[in-house]
Amino acid sequence: MREVENMILHDFHSNQPYEKLWADITVFSLSNGKLYLSAIIDCFDEMVVG
Repeated sequence: MREVENMILHDFHSNQPYEKLWADITVFSLSNGKLYLSAIIDCFDEMVVG
C-alpha cells in the first residue's frame, strides 16, 4: 500500500466550488439490519452535492 500526500492539511475551506470535497458515512442499526447513509459535501459552501 502506498502513502498518499496530504493535500488538505486540515483546511476544510475552499475559495471555489468543487475544489475540495469530503465524504461522510453514517451507519444506522435497524431491527432488520444496517442502513448506510453517505454524503459528499463541498467545502466551499458546505452544501451536499451527492
